[in-house]
Amino acid sequence: MNTLRKITIGLCVLVLSAVNTSAQCISDDSIRRQINIVKNDHDDYHSKIDRLTSLGTSYLNCHPKKGPVYAEILHRIGECYYKINDFEKAIAYTASAVNINEHPGKPESFLCNSYFNLGQSYRKLNMVKRSNYWFNRSVGIGKRFTDKYFIVGWADDQLAISFFKAGDYQRAKEVADEGIQFSKAAKDTLYVGALLAQKAQAEVQLGDFEQADESISESLSLLSGKENIELASSYSICAYFMKAIGKYQNSLIYYQKAFLLNKKLGFFRQSINDIMDLGNVYATDLMHEDSARKCYLIGLQIAQKNEDNYQVAGLYENLGFTYLQQHDFKQALIFYQKGLNALPINFSDKSIASNPEVGTLSQISNDYYVSNLLADKGESLLALYKETADKSLLKAALQTFLLASRSVDMMRWKQLGEISKLHWRNETKQMYENAIDVCYLMNDTENGLYFFEKSRSVLLNDQLNSLIKRNVIADKKPAKKLQVKIDSLNRRLVLLTDSGVNTDKLKEEWLAANQEWEDQQNQLDAKLYEGTDEPGKSADYIKQQQHQLSINKQSLVEYFSNDSVVYALLITPVKAQIFKIAYPSYKRDCSEFLKYCSNAGLLNQHYGQYAGLAVKLYQKLFEPLHIDNERVIISPGDNFIPFDALLYDAHSDNSFLFKKHAFSYVYSMQVLTNQHRSNTDPNTVFLGIAPENYPPQTHLAPLIGSVASLGRIQNGFKSYTLLNREDAKKTVLLSQLPQSQIVQIYSHAAADSTSRDPILYMADSAVLMSDIQKLKCNNTDMVVLSACNTGTGYNAIGEGMFSLARGFRLAGIPSTITNLWQADDKATYELTESFYKYLTTGMPKDQALRKAKLELLNGDASNSLPFYWAPTIVLGDSSPIHINLSLHTSGFNWQLISLTILIILSGGVFLFKSKQRKSTK
Repeated sequence: MNTLRKITIGLCVLVLSAVNTSAQCISDDSIRRQINIVKNDHDDYHSKIDRLTSLGTSYLNCHPKKGPVYAEILHRIGECYYKINDFEKAIAYTASAVNINEHPGKPESFLCNSYFNLGQSYRKLNMVKRSNYWFNRSVGIGKRFTDKYFIVGWADDQLAISFFKAGDYQRAKEVADEGIQFSKAAKDTLYVGALLAQKAQAEVQLGDFEQADESISESLSLLSGKENIELASSYSICAYFMKAIGKYQNSLIYYQKAFLLNKKLGFFRQSINDIMDLGNVYATDLMHEDSARKCYLIGLQIAQKNEDNYQVAGLYENLGFTYLQQHDFKQALIFYQKGLNALPINFSDKSIASNPEVGTLSQISNDYYVSNLLADKGESLLALYKETADKSLLKAALQTFLLASRSVDMMRWKQLGEISKLHWRNETKQMYENAIDVCYLMNDTENGLYFFEKSRSVLLNDQLNSLIKRNVIADKKPAKKLQVKIDSLNRRLVLLTDSGVNTDKLKEEWLAANQEWEDQQNQLDAKLYEGTDEPGKSADYIKQQQHQLSINKQSLVEYFSNDSVVYALLITPVKAQIFKIAYPSYKRDCSEFLKYCSNAGLLNQHYGQYAGLAVKLYQKLFEPLHIDNERVIISPGDNFIPFDALLYDAHSDNSFLFKKHAFSYVYSMQVLTNQHRSNTDPNTVFLGIAPENYPPQTHLAPLIGSVASLGRIQNGFKSYTLLNREDAKKTVLLSQLPQSQIVQIYSHAAADSTSRDPILYMADSAVLMSDIQKLKCNNTDMVVLSACNTGTGYNAIGEGMFSLARGFRLAGIPSTITNLWQADDKATYELTESFYKYLTTGMPKDQALRKAKLELLNGDASNSLPFYWAPTIVLGDSSPIHINLSLHTSGFNWQLISLTILIILSGGVFLFKSKQRKSTK
């Protein structure tokens, strides 16, 4: 029987029992007293559930309407289910209590408790977004009632932990500060100390070490002598702080204190984490591998005693890492294999070349340990191959990395927050680099493509797929219920240490739910992924891409870089190949190159240095690939430079690479092909936007000439809408944009290297990237952003720039013409107008932009520097735009007029000749 159905029947039984009960009515006060007795008794929770259910029956016997007392009964039943780790039932009963108390006229203060409990249950299920939602609601209502201030402190503590784990350290600090104030008002010293520790942890990450020192010192002072889990946590965070400031000996002392206190209190899982952290200081900071191993072995003994399979696996992984550091790869591999054998998946093969089956990954509850184990094992196999030249090790390394990548996928799918997902992108970069190196050594381009794609823009693809799924899935409620069920069962399995019938039954139910979820997702993913996301299908995908590249006469290059090496994957119509380029100064050279390109004065003064870098980058990154096609798609990886501005001839300072090639850029191949387009026609072919003037508080200079330029562009279209000056409002832009095929924006923009949301300024207010990506623009083919810095922003490893252009891609727009830096207004107008001139002839976007750049370069000599023409790039789909002919102009398009006249004349000649032939007969 379905668990949710059982819950529903259970609630109905309360009602039906009440109807058939003739027991004497009990007063509300009497029921409340009995609720408190049950709450404070030491009975097991199953007995408490039975007693509370009986109380509910008594209540309903005398109260036809469910009131606050009945809500409290449901709330306490939910608490009991939480205590026995049945979070699905805990949520159901608590939500029923909330439904009663949220009705008008019911007392609101108790909602603070129920909201908090819902947050706790969802937190246990790792459903972070839902958890934070309920904690925030608990805080919101708790602030209104002084007797609930202590719960506000509890909720803020959980929110601070959640934001810290997600990498949002500033928000974690702010929430901790709020919790401290309310906990102080409630005289809850325990939580003041706990929140100060959370605040200190965030301050360490923000680099505010002085304030972190004050916070953790006050925390320790308040908690000292209490011997509770809060003090143990404070010790651990103090050790974390000491490690961050390089006081490793002090860090060792406090990790030791945390370990001993957690062990004494019986919090063995926490004590194992502390001893692991202690060992990590020895291993990674002090390079004392022997001392680290002693710590890990102590933790291993506790973990094995407590039958904690995942922590056993993690400790074996750490032991293996100490040998990896000492280049004892064989010994490292022995421990990695022991770690895999320790996982609760019935895998016992001790051969270092052997791995669990892919299918068994779905049985794993803690993906973090597994992905680390497999990544480190693959690295050791690769290192041992380089030491021994045993090719079987290379093959084993490839299979290990493929499995590690699937494990990372499973971990990534469980991360709901964007920042949290980005954290794991950073963590996995080393693994993908090693995997690509294996593919290079094996000349395996198919799996090479798979790892190249997995190393980049995975978050962007997730977001795009999520948007597409929202269009595909009509009813999302069953999927959400299934996810809750899976996570609830998963958590119960992790916490259940005994073996036998109970465990087996739970595991069977969990596996069945997982299979149902996987079947649903596979049906959707089959429509969304084109082969790059699954090993074994990349070969077919390469063939498909080569066919398309052949039609378009294009080549594609993907780059992946580390501190000393650049890998390039080249796909042309006739071949696919991986290149490995030694380039220790790559990152520095890219940075210097961009610095020169984006500063006209610096470029004028130091053109020789720029030219040297432009030639060097060409010789390293492009020349070895021997690309013949004129059109080239670049997927640049972590360092974005305009290839147009590279120089192919060391003896000519004017040999710009765009004279030979038309470039376009993509986040990844998958992003390029991941589209969901509408079959409907847009209302407008061309939407032009030019605020020209901006609100005084922005201190932005007017863009004189932008309205006039828009007027010249408009002449190429019959169907158009113009939003000039005060008409260029934010709300109008957001409403009109999804209805237009081509959008031209002349404006100011702001983006920098921080994680701040990029901004596009309108006449009345600013448009954020988050505003744009909420749009549904399935009719829009292209946006031209003739504004400064629209292609730049926060650069996340493996994801590319979080720029305005990315926002438009997330809105469903396949192509953006964007700028990498702030260029000259006059040159921008001229370049943009020329681009449209060539685009409306049916030319591909990359070639149209190349023609426009050549025209600018060959015109006024003052525009010859790359500063003026190199920032403008095609990002995304570079194919021609098929403009609706019924809406396309004939007004000023003399080419179309000429073609029409030619057709008419040709028809006249044909008729004349036909008549002439007839008369001859």
